[in-house]
Amino acid sequence: MSARVTDDSTIDETTAAQVTRNIELAFEFTSAIFADPSQADGMPMGATVVLIPDDDPDLAEDNLATAITAFRSGRDVFLRHAGSRSING
Repeated sequence: MSARVTDDSTIDETTAAQVTRNIELAFEFTSAIFADPSQADGMPMGATVVLIPDDDPDLAEDNLATAITAFRSGRDVFLRHAGSRSING
């Protein structure tokens, strides 16, 4: 996600909403792993986890761009479809 900062050094509303949604997705994903550790099967140790929401195409696109940037910088990246229908299986 590319942060957009206004002239007065504050984060714009769109970026703030995307950060908030990513935190919610991460919480849901982490909770799902605690409830069922098999949810983490296949996730490489130390990988950058990028969650792709099923209900927000703009955030999905930004998160995919983040994943590509991480991959191009040499990091292992683990993509996971996430959202209301997919976090818990």
